Amino acid sequence: ELAHLSNTDVLTGLYNRRYFDQALELEWKRSSRNKAVLSVIIFDIDHFKNINDMFGHQAGDNYLTRMAAALDAVFKRDYDIVARYGGEEFIALLPGIAAENARQLAEQARTNIESLALYHQGNRISTTISAGIMNVVPDQDTRPDYIVSCADKALYQAKQSGRNRVVVFAEASDEDEDKEEIVYAS
Repeated sequence: ELAHLSNTDVLTGLYNRRYFDQALELEWKRSSRNKAVLSVIIFDIDHFKNINDMFGHQAGDNYLTRMAAALDAVFKRDYDIVARYGGEEFIALLPGIAAENARQLAEQARTNIESLALYHQGNRISTTISAGIMNVVPDQDTRPDYIVSCADKALYQAKQSGRNRVVVFAEASDEDEDKEEIVYAS
């Protein structure tokens, strides 16, 4: 029970960042050994500060709890890991899932959150999320935080291009040597 408590976010009931980091390390090694794809999706609630400012932190906490449940419902495989990454950020670790399937799951999560409404003292609270995705077949020469860093760059692109969207990070090919990254949005 103590191990479960140390790996769980108290507010949302999801895994915490500590557990995610440990799971990422293990999945990175396993995927590298098996030459299998690994996907990470980072979600961030758009304009979450406005909820706390307008309705108070209790309403914000209630919204985080409802959002966590909505995200957890999308990622149903036993080995998918959904964690609260920090503040209003959540992260999903998806071993062995193709890039297009990860994008579809992120899009499903985005639409679920878009339709999620919470009422606080008669006021309807709704918001959207942005998501950044990275898919890679890990290798021994790259650190696991690489996949998170790339997903974070894609999330930043989603935020910069208008929010409420999913962006997939793609590494530059040899023809695109001058470009650091190419992103695809939906």
